[in-house]
Amino acid sequence: MALVKAMELFGAALYETASVLWTEIAMFGVAALCYVFFIGGLPLFGKAGKPPSGQKKGVHAASRASAGGAVKTTSPAPPPPSEARNAVRAHAARGEWRSAVCVWHRVKRTDEALQLDLAPVVEAMRRSGSRPAEVAEDLRAAAAERPQLVEGIAKLPRALLQDESADLLDAILALLEDLGRPADPSAYTVLMASAVRRRRPEEVVAMAARVPGGALTPPMRALLGAAAAQRGNLAEALEQIRKVPDAPKSGEGLLAPAAVAQVLSLACSQELLGEAAAELRRLKLTVDVKMFDELLSSEARRTDRPATQLRQLLHAGVALGVPLRPAALQTVAAAAARDKDGPGLRSLCDELEESSKGADGVAVSEPLSLAMMAAANAVGDLRVASRVLEMHRAACAGAPGGRVLGAYCSALLSAGRGVEACDFFEAELLPRSLAPDPALAESLAAAAAQAGRKELAERLPSLVSAPRSAALRRAPLKAAPPKAQVADATGDSGASDVDRLTAAVIAAIRACTKDRDFEGAEAAFGAAAPEVAGAAAVKGAFLEACLRCGEGSRAEGLWREMGGSDLAAGTSMIKWHVAAGRADEALAVARDLISAGQQPGGAVFNDMLQIKVAQNDRRGVWRIVEEMQRAGLRPSGAFCATLAKSLTSHSVPEDVRRIVRLIQDIESHPDEVLLAAVVDAFMRIRRLDVLSELLRGFRAKGARMALASPTYGSLIKAYGQAGDVGCVHELWQQMEDNGVRPTSITVGCAVEALVSNNEVEAAYELVRKQLEDPERRGVVNTVAFSTLLKGFANAKQVDRVFAVYAGMRERGVPCHTITYNTILDACAKACAMDRVAGVLQDMVASGSEPDIITYSTIAKGYCAQGDVERAMSTLKEMQTQGKLTPDEIMYNSILDGCAKQHRVDDALKLLEEMKLAGIAPSNCTLSILVKLLGQARQLDRAFQMVEDLSSQNDLRPNVQVYTCLLQGCFLNKELDRAFELHDRIVKQDDCPPLDDKFYGVLARGCLQLHAPLRAVDVVRIAYRLPAGPRSRAEAIGRGPAIGVEPRALEEVAAALRSGVEEHQQAFEVLSADLQRLRGVSLADPSSAGSSPDAAAAALSDGAAVAAEGASERRRTRRSFSLGKIASSSCSSCPPPTLSISCPVRSVAVRDVACAEPLA
Repeated sequence: MALVKAMELFGAALYETASVLWTEIAMFGVAALCYVFFIGGLPLFGKAGKPPSGQKKGVHAASRASAGGAVKTTSPAPPPPSEARNAVRAHAARGEWRSAVCVWHRVKRTDEALQLDLAPVVEAMRRSGSRPAEVAEDLRAAAAERPQLVEGIAKLPRALLQDESADLLDAILALLEDLGRPADPSAYTVLMASAVRRRRPEEVVAMAARVPGGALTPPMRALLGAAAAQRGNLAEALEQIRKVPDAPKSGEGLLAPAAVAQVLSLACSQELLGEAAAELRRLKLTVDVKMFDELLSSEARRTDRPATQLRQLLHAGVALGVPLRPAALQTVAAAAARDKDGPGLRSLCDELEESSKGADGVAVSEPLSLAMMAAANAVGDLRVASRVLEMHRAACAGAPGGRVLGAYCSALLSAGRGVEACDFFEAELLPRSLAPDPALAESLAAAAAQAGRKELAERLPSLVSAPRSAALRRAPLKAAPPKAQVADATGDSGASDVDRLTAAVIAAIRACTKDRDFEGAEAAFGAAAPEVAGAAAVKGAFLEACLRCGEGSRAEGLWREMGGSDLAAGTSMIKWHVAAGRADEALAVARDLISAGQQPGGAVFNDMLQIKVAQNDRRGVWRIVEEMQRAGLRPSGAFCATLAKSLTSHSVPEDVRRIVRLIQDIESHPDEVLLAAVVDAFMRIRRLDVLSELLRGFRAKGARMALASPTYGSLIKAYGQAGDVGCVHELWQQMEDNGVRPTSITVGCAVEALVSNNEVEAAYELVRKQLEDPERRGVVNTVAFSTLLKGFANAKQVDRVFAVYAGMRERGVPCHTITYNTILDACAKACAMDRVAGVLQDMVASGSEPDIITYSTIAKGYCAQGDVERAMSTLKEMQTQGKLTPDEIMYNSILDGCAKQHRVDDALKLLEEMKLAGIAPSNCTLSILVKLLGQARQLDRAFQMVEDLSSQNDLRPNVQVYTCLLQGCFLNKELDRAFELHDRIVKQDDCPPLDDKFYGVLARGCLQLHAPLRAVDVVRIAYRLPAGPRSRAEAIGRGPAIGVEPRALEEVAAALRSGVEEHQQAFEVLSADLQRLRGVSLADPSSAGSSPDAAAAALSDGAAVAAEGASERRRTRRSFSLGKIASSSCSSCPPPTLSISCPVRSVAVRDVACAEPLA
């Protein structure tokens, strides 16, 4: 009994223990289920699991409140790789930068980040306000968790080369250096050039030290030379420039014109002009004309620069491409007069005489003649003055001006030849009624009296007609004039006539300003009476003198003293700031004027706008536009042209719309500058729709569309890429009607546009007409002929190809490797491989070397002709020569030939050889192999091939590979396996976008295997219809309809109608569902005729919906983007239509929603 009692107690205890354990296990299970349901995965795994298929992705679940009472939520699971990549691109395209950054933050710590293109991610972070250091740190943290991201980061510098954000590029380079990954040297070159532009030479040196391996390129050496010049170290600058190899054609881009001018300035100060000019000339560098003029003028103002050195500087400028101009010669002549350099002046006169010859020679103008005569008078060389007079007489058609004649007369008097001076005066000045100035008249009168010519001496005083105030203007004051002298100069002894006193002081200040005599101008301003000096006009004249003579701080103080209300002074201040590149300061002056009720001119706003556009300052651009509108000014054509130049592929849509509105508001007719800028800008951002609208608006205003030939070429090319051949023809005819002669580039663009749109005969006719015109024969070059060859080759008209080729040889048009490859391609497509040998002989005779494309084309031609052995021999021959390495395209061509000949073993051997050569197979390779194995009834091997090649080469099979697998299933009569393949595809996280051809193959396969009801299932899946009463498919979830190929849909409908009663009933239900849910009508073909074309016409609606399924193929094809078209997110909404107009008519383009797989 005791034992029994013990057993009962033990059983009771065991039962209690089991009950407690069961309760704990049940509670744990319930908690786990709740966690999976709300969170989407178990905490035992490092990555959140996927939500159940019936739930929406990204559902948030609230967790328990923390100690602070805040409620935390889990972030949504990262989207699939393709979805994340597409989401970033879509957000970036729409300018939704913060949304793109959010996608990056969700996936950056997962494997999905490896699928992203980091360029739009970085752009989004920059546009969202992140500093470069923050962007780099974010990428560093992501790379620390996913080291494979370094490959993507390494591609960023090349993507950022077109961007103006030098700081961001610098941060990315620093990150790559820390990660031990070398970057493209061109990125360092861009940063060095940016530092040179910002005049930060120390940053240039520091950046050069960071170049991997110290491998400095020639542009880097040149930039180091520019940095050394900015630091004033000429020896180092020349040393770096000497390390740059000789430029074969042009050194443009090695050194900016400002840097060249800086080197010349240093060389001039250190008397090393000859050496510096020789190095710059060796690199074929040029200097900007305006910069050289400023350099020459500034050197001439320095009293320690001898005239000989200025002449050397002038010669250096001519050697660097600066044309010899009168202004430069005037400066050197003035220096010769200052230094009394007689030999230098005579040498300068010799150069002037030589350079003035011919129609394009230097014009010996009046200012130049006066400067040369003044120098001749200073050095006492009458011969130079006489030669200058004769050159001036020839330049002005024998009618020299009175001032030049007077200057020569003064030179005669200075040389002690009074009689000759009197004779010259009576012969040259008196017959033309040219009155001498008082000083000349007085000297002539003295000379006439001394020579006994009493009549002339008495007559001369009466010939002086210039007022005394004019004499004051011609002889500016060098010291402060007494008030009495100013009054005497104006002819008014009283102080009541303030206006005349004001005019005299202004004249004196301006005369000193012209001579860059700031001390004289300051003396004239200081000597004026208070009521005169306080006048706005006098202050404005003195402010202009301050600006012209380099006294900017004095001018700014005077401007503040004036209260910012004088329009003339304010305009001068704006121009001064603009010349120094200070657009913000110039805009502040403009605001002061506007606040004072003044209206600055539109030209100053355009100057400020150009600075902001060059600085890529978007906000600054629109601040200038707003201030201009506040001033009541409408934009001019030049202003809008500058705005159009600011547009880039990164411009936000709102900026594009605002610029379009401003261009449309222009009152005047657009000139060629505006037209060219508009065409270039909107083609650059790929908005042909906007461009067409603007051109129509210009024509409606009556503007003559006088575009230049290159502009016509660009437009023709753009519309050709858009597929609008009508606009191509009309633009060409418009160019002919306007009398614009095409260039070789224009002809090439037109031929390419026609050929690419299958109008080869029209392109041939266009070329023929150009060749018939002797004046235009030269514009048809090798490019145009090669494009014609390509067109006839694509049309498989091999005889026409050789006819064009014969015409090229007859006219002596040079043929290059591309030309011969095009001819070989025509032979391959037309199965005319017997002509290949002759083409190769011509190719070798012309000196052109066969390339990899040559051999690939020959191999492809032999395979198309069925001669796989010859194709393989071509491959072996190329490998034996050792000059070229076969690529994937060549292997794929021969593999395709093996597939057509059902040579499985040869194909597999070729695949192994391809792997050994290190060439990774592509989806094209995979498609060929799958097709071959399917036809050989080796379906299992085909499936295994897809698995092996995909895993070994990190390859994601595309829809073409899966379509070939489907066809293999049907060839092997395995219908269920085809449906299993479909289900496996659509359940993948990275499911490739399926298209209407895929579902067409699936539907046809069902019909071939006598399963029309399964074909009905395929149609329902493709059109996202609910399951039918006899359907074996599950209910279809929501999603965009993909559709079935029209012909396949017709075959399914015909098979159902002609089948048994069950099939006919299925047809009725399917037809009703398609009509009700998708608007597709499966009409009876007999009602529209019994022909296949009539049946296809009856299924036009079905074809339209099926066309939506082809969107992915059209989207992946490289085509010209016609602007941003918003896609409909709802499958029931019709796809949007964008009207794209050429200058004459418009074309409708549909944007089709992407066919997403069934979830």
